[in-house]
Amino acid sequence: MHKKLKTFTMKTLLIVLILLILSANVFSQDMKDTRDGQQYKTVQIGDQLWMAENLRYKIDGSFCFENLKAYCDTFGYLYTYKAATKACPAGWHLPSKPEFMMLINYLGGLEKAGPALVKGGSSGFDALYGGDFTSDNDFFYGVGRNVSFWSTTIANAEDAFTMELHQEDNSLAVYQNLFGNGYYVRCIKTK
Repeated sequence: MHKKLKTFTMKTLLIVLILLILSANVFSQDMKDTRDGQQYKTVQIGDQLWMAENLRYKIDGSFCFENLKAYCDTFGYLYTYKAATKACPAGWHLPSKPEFMMLINYLGGLEKAGPALVKGGSSGFDALYGGDFTSDNDFFYGVGRNVSFWSTTIANAEDAFTMELHQEDNSLAVYQNLFGNGYYVRCIKTK
C-alpha cells in the first residue's frame, strides 16, 4: 500500500509540474518582431494576449517623446493615428475601443482597472507613464504622469479613441483624441 501511495504521489507531482510549465508558456510569452528583431514581453489577460510593453518599431509618423532617443528606449515610440494603424507586426493588431473595454471590464471596470494596468499592477500589462504629444499646440506633456494608447476606433472626422491612464489619481478613461497627436501602441494578438 505504501509503495502505491508513493507512486501515485510522484505521478501527481509530475503532472502538476508539467501543467505549471505549460501554463507559464501560455500566460507569459515573449514575441519577436521579425521586422527589426525587437523582443516584447506578452501577457494573457482574460481571453486576450497583449504586448506587455509599448511598441518600439520606427515607422513614418512615429517619434520619441521630446524627440530624444532615451525616451524611446524607455517608453517606446509615440505614433500619430495613421502610423499607429500600420505599426503592429503580422499576427498582431492595434486594438479597437471594444477590445480595450473588454480588457478594462475584465479588470473590474473603469473605476478599478487603472492600478492593475500600470507597471507593478496585478495584470502584467505594465503601462509606464510615458507622456504624450498634442498636435494642436505642438506640445509634449505628462512624462511620469500619464500615458495614452491608440485604438482603431474612429470617433469622428478628426478623432479616434484612446485609453488613458493618469498617475495622480490612478484613474483610467477612454477619450477621443486628434489623429495628429502622439500616443503609444500596445498590440493585441489577432485570433
